[in-house]
Amino acid sequence: MSRLFKSAAAVYAKISVDADAARREQEALEYGAVISVQSNVYEVDGSKNWAGELTKYLCDNPKDAAKSRPEIATLVARLLSIPKFDPTRLSQPRALGAKAKTNFVIPVLKANGYRVTDINTGMDIVRSILAGRESINVIGLESQLKVEVDGISVFDPRKVRPATSRSSGFDGWTKYPYVPDPSASTELLWHRVLVQMPTRQLRLTDFLAVRGMGINEFAQLDEAASSVATRAQAAKRAGLVKATEVAVSRARANAVSNVNFRLGNF
Repeated sequence: MSRLFKSAAAVYAKISVDADAARREQEALEYGAVISVQSNVYEVDGSKNWAGELTKYLCDNPKDAAKSRPEIATLVARLLSIPKFDPTRLSQPRALGAKAKTNFVIPVLKANGYRVTDINTGMDIVRSILAGRESINVIGLESQLKVEVDGISVFDPRKVRPATSRSSGFDGWTKYPYVPDPSASTELLWHRVLVQMPTRQLRLTDFLAVRGMGINEFAQLDEAASSVATRAQAAKRAGLVKATEVAVSRARANAVSNVNFRLGNF
């Protein structure tokens, strides 16, 4: 049977099934029931388990998540030993069946430390792998914040960009480094550093407030971040502390002087 005939048969089947679904919805409506019938028609070409196979492969080979959609489709075809896999299926929510998602995709992503929220298409699987593993110092990709000892990062899924032959990819994380606060008031980190934004510096407490993170939550993540910090990050943190020692000491001395003045100890 020619490829053209197979495609025509699939199209005819889809039209027939959709027509029958519309008829069933209309019949139900006549009885006062509002229903929605959804159906998928795919040629049996050996690609049934594509989502699970892709997820397992990318978890083992995360660098390949930076490939373009056509390249991912070629990868799927190779994994399944089939001639071709239509790239558009990677972006279609209907192509990722509920059973495949629940029984194969989500468990594998979760077991390997990747986010499992908002996985509705094949490209969502790719983006989850591309964003990287969640760790103890990450609130979660839903909250879009990652705390490190020398700065704080924000994740924007809209900025995820796969690598191409002409440019490198981008994982969606933008890091904003800490800088010393010349007006540091206490030894607490959120009172002695500023967050360096592209056009201005923000107090860490203001940055956290805008992002909806509480101080207690930040403190826990900051402590966790210290256990996974690199040597270079630890050195930067030490430099931040040293750079604000004078300001903190001055603030402490002023606080003692103010207390003594109020108590009459002068």
